Amino acid sequence: MAVKKNSKFVLVLVCVAVFWGERVIACGIEQVSVGQYEFGEKAGYRVYNDGFSLSQHQETFSEEPTPYPLDDEPVDSEGWLQKFWGTPASNRLYLGMWTYHFQKEKKKEGKGKGQDWNNQLLAFSYNGYYGGTFINTHSDRVVTLGVQRSWVQTSYGEAQVELGYRLGMMYGYTKYLTLFNTRFFPLFQVITDIDYKGLGIELSWAGVVATVGFSIRF
Repeated sequence: MAVKKNSKFVLVLVCVAVFWGERVIACGIEQVSVGQYEFGEKAGYRVYNDGFSLSQHQETFSEEPTPYPLDDEPVDSEGWLQKFWGTPASNRLYLGMWTYHFQKEKKKEGKGKGQDWNNQLLAFSYNGYYGGTFINTHSDRVVTLGVQRSWVQTSYGEAQVELGYRLGMMYGYTKYLTLFNTRFFPLFQVITDIDYKGLGIELSWAGVVATVGFSIRF
């Protein structure tokens, strides 16, 4: 009899414990659901009032983590090739060009005499392209076309300094600068334009030749 009474008493205690445990668990989960902590709505779960079932829902939230760059990631994603390519140069009109040759040729009478410094240039640059014509050292009329890009552009009040280059093709040389026995020859020229209120000069270098001329920025 004592064993049966004790068994009934233990069974009653277990039932009471289960009943109150269920209530405590249900109240705790309801508080989490109402408060919307990371275990509830903000974690992507919906808590039902039965205290036992959870289901993931598809609602989206406006709060997103702010991405931070890793320490080993470069700050500047622009590649060296893009930096070398540069940006379109300023629009300019070029008038006149005077050259200095680092390697002096023997002067000949007739054709070419007096043409080793005054090259009578007329050229322009527009939206990153250039075109022009000049008379070379040997009195040949030369035409050139290509791209004109800028590496650095700096302003000091109304003055502007621009460092860049020209990359293109020349046509008209009959000797020395010829490509595969044609009158074509490639051109790569480093240029510096300095102007004040649009009026200025251009300094350039290409191979064994340095030049200076006038420019008008527009």
